[in-house]
Amino acid sequence: MKIWNILVTIIFLVYDTYWTNGVILTYNEKTTFTHYESVELQNSKVFWVKGLKDGILGLFETSDSPEPLYEFLIGGGNNKYTGIRNETKGHVRRLSRKEDILLDNTRFKPFWLSWDENFVQMGSGLTVGSGIKLSLPRQHTIPLNFLALRPDYGLPISFILELECSKIPITDLP
Repeated sequence: MKIWNILVTIIFLVYDTYWTNGVILTYNEKTTFTHYESVELQNSKVFWVKGLKDGILGLFETSDSPEPLYEFLIGGGNNKYTGIRNETKGHVRRLSRKEDILLDNTRFKPFWLSWDENFVQMGSGLTVGSGIKLSLPRQHTIPLNFLALRPDYGLPISFILELECSKIPITDLP
């Protein structure tokens, strides 16, 4: 019994670390993009998502831009695919149907986004540039300065965003 208590305590300490190092956002209804995070001095973001379907992140030039330049849909089509599109509710340009990059309603799963002058990319896991990757060539050189979140179809979805990400090029990561 003592070993179990120690294990549970360690799990809670690790779990609390994730919660205190990020921003936790939960959405319970269909909404527009909210909670704009400045990513002006960054080129990547690690985040966790938990939900049934349709966790959506957008990269914007400004916090008052009407539409994102790129939209990342996690768990689209009733959690059958994850993809990148270059307009809201537009055609998904790159997608994956692999389970590692889909949502789980029982636990938070880690994902990452990255961007540079040539590509926007997305993958699963805690290390930017690793795991399953989706990549879309950039169509323009407009700066990507803000990240915003939204759910779709009125189902609860939760995001945890890491507060800091590096400006290190993906190719330079170990």
